[in-house]
Amino acid sequence: MKLLSMAMATVALTFSASTMAGGTTEVAQGHDMDSIVKKLTMSCYRNREGDRLFVGVAETVRFCQNAAKQVVSAAYAQKGLELASAQQQQLSERIN
Repeated sequence: MKLLSMAMATVALTFSASTMAGGTTEVAQGHDMDSIVKKLTMSCYRNREGDRLFVGVAETVRFCQNAAKQVVSAAYAQKGLELASAQQQQLSERIN
């Protein structure tokens, strides 16, 4: 479970850094987000063999997809917070 959490966090941070580095368009960001959600979902699914046997394939996929969406949206929100913080810092530097 820790390995999965670490993998998702690493992907989320990588995604956040890549979107901050390159000024991609909204469509490209949406496509990138969907791609990352799919990759995280499949990674989670492969690591949950026991859940597939006991809970079922559909429920496992649904759980993994929801978890992946939360990780990606949190990374995207973090990027927004970092940009807002940087803008606030620039404004305070202008005032001083």
